Amino acid sequence: MNFGVVRRQTTNSPAYGSIFLGLVKERQARVRPTLLEQTDIKSLRFDFRRGKEELTLARRPLLGLDAVPLVDLRELGSPLAQYACRVERLVVNRRQVDLQRPCYAVVDTGTTGLVISDSLYDSDELPLPGAAIREVVVEVLTERGRTSTFAASRRVQRERGDELPLICTEERIPWFDAKALKARAVRQTNSSTASSTDEPTGLVAEGLVADRGVNTERDLAQKPHVLFLGLAFLDGNQLTIDVDDRRLSLVNTPTVQNQKAGSAPPDAGDAPSKAPSKAGTWGWGVAQAKGVRPTV
Repeated sequence: MNFGVVRRQTTNSPAYGSIFLGLVKERQARVRPTLLEQTDIKSLRFDFRRGKEELTLARRPLLGLDAVPLVDLRELGSPLAQYACRVERLVVNRRQVDLQRPCYAVVDTGTTGLVISDSLYDSDELPLPGAAIREVVVEVLTERGRTSTFAASRRVQRERGDELPLICTEERIPWFDAKALKARAVRQTNSSTASSTDEPTGLVAEGLVADRGVNTERDLAQKPHVLFLGLAFLDGNQLTIDVDDRRLSLVNTPTVQNQKAGSAPPDAGDAPSKAPSKAGTWGWGVAQAKGVRPTV
């Protein structure tokens, strides 16, 4: 197994060019080999529940019949197949954002709070500076049309005394540059090696689940928004990703606020959380990356 081997010095700066130990498996051909692609790992489970923090690396799929389908953003120019899903609804400070173009949420355990692509951050769709964003709810759909929710709140974080705040920042996403994508398409056409994204894989290929993937022509024309959901959306919850089948599930842990409001606990097993019945009853998540230990 080789990981982090480079042909030359990447930079003189300690802040850039580092080799990160990431948990994304698939990549573009130009990117260095990932750690997971050199293993037989098929599924990841991150348990962020207090006192039960654990990372599980499994050689078999862990999810059941219904889960959130992941989309492969390499089709739109991303260097890696991040764990991304299409956003069905975005609520900020308890107001729904009227999204004017496709939006994808990338689940990123290496991020603390929320990173928003400049296409949304600098637009009239989200007329708020990052410092004014106090509560965020991101809703995505499962294969059977159920709603799964990622949420974070500064107020709940303060009440709990959590160490990792909901920090919202802006980032320019260079993946959707038209000239670069056109050049990349020419290279792929001239290449004798077919892309790994040419054909559906896993349960989608077998016809067992619906394909809610990207529509490259439509989404590229509109340069999609991208949200990077960090640990602030995961703490206290259990995140499971079937990497090869491109499926995800987030099981929300009920908070004291949920219980007082009379909301039901999450479904057992792999079922994602249900949609909130009304404002004020969401199960907010905040993160604390401590005591995570790998198990195979």
